[in-house]
This record gives sequence, structure tokens and C-alpha cells, in this order.
Amino acid sequence: MNENKKILIVDDTEANLITGKLLEDEGHDVIYARDYSEAVNLAGFERFPFKASGRKEDGIDMLLTDLNLPWGEDSEKPHREEGVHALGYGLVLSAMANGISYVGMITNQDHHDSPLAATWDYIPETSFRTGDTVLGIWDNRGCKAQDDCGNLDRFYKSADSFVTVPSWDKFDYEKDPLWKEVKPDKHWHEAARRLLSYES
Repeated sequence: MNENKKILIVDDTEANLITGKLLEDEGHDVIYARDYSEAVNLAGFERFPFKASGRKEDGIDMLLTDLNLPWGEDSEKPHREEGVHALGYGLVLSAMANGISYVGMITNQDHHDSPLAATWDYIPETSFRTGDTVLGIWDNRGCKAQDDCGNLDRFYKSADSFVTVPSWDKFDYEKDPLWKEVKPDKHWHEAARRLLSYES
């Protein structure tokens, strides 16, 4: 991968966070958040900023987030939100407004069941540049194996992308014992690799 980056991974599933270890092994500075409130604090995003401040000198270079996250605890917002919500969208927008160079989001939602996941049908590519940010958006759409996808290449384009669930079936667990017991459904290392290797 490119020069070492400071990377924030936001995921409320512990099994997925383990994939950040591969990024650490490559020399990246990886920090982890398990909910929205923790993520905005670690990223240093300001509440009600007068204007987007741009990336801080010691700020993160990359944000990788799940779509659905718990709110967490926020001292400035006394009530607690139960369950998970599509808060990843907010993190993506905040990261872009704050000049974060690389932003990635993954979901496992099936577009048949989720209107939120269906909004991704209008995004033509999984990775693209917008302003100074390389943005990657990947979904799993419930396709369990490439053979099940038929001709729906665009619809299920991440099915063999090694970013979400189906690709784990092809993973060599003997070669990489780190994953033998814990089988994540999101591969944040691969998401980071795709963002860093993106060419407009």
C-alpha cells in the first residue's frame, strides 16, 4: 500500500474490527470506534462548525465505516438512541466536508429489504473521486456466491470483491490463521487497499 496512513475504522461488530490488524501490520496507524459518537470524537469532527475546517494536521487520512451503527453515548445529547441506524451516511458526509482523503462505507443490507440500501442503486461505480476525496461504497446485497448472481454483475458487483461476506468463503484460512476462528463479514483491509489504489 501507499505511505502509512492514520485510519479510523468504525464498526460495531468486533469480528470485523480484527481485519484492521492487517493494516497495522503494514505500518498504518489504525484506531477503532464502535459507534457514531465515538467515531466523531476520534475523528475530531466539530459540532456545528462555522465552516468545514479541512483536514487537521494530526487528523485521520482515511475513514472506513459500516452503514448501520449505534449512536453511542454523547455528553452533548443526553438521550440515548437504541438500536442501529444508518449513521454511516453522516460520517461519510462529515469526513468529506472535513477534507479526509479516503472514505469507504460497506453494508450487508439487501436492497430488497432496505430502502436505504436501495439508494445505492443510483451510484454507478463502487469507487470514485469527488473533490479531493476518494469515496468507496460497497454492498453485499445478499448474493451468497458468484454463481447465484446470474447476469446481475452491476447489482452484485461486490459478490467476489473480497470486501464482504461471499469472498470469505474463498479465503485460505490455513494460510491466514488469524481468520480461522473469527470470520468477519466486512474486510476493512481490502476496502483500504481499494481506496489507496484508486486512479481517477
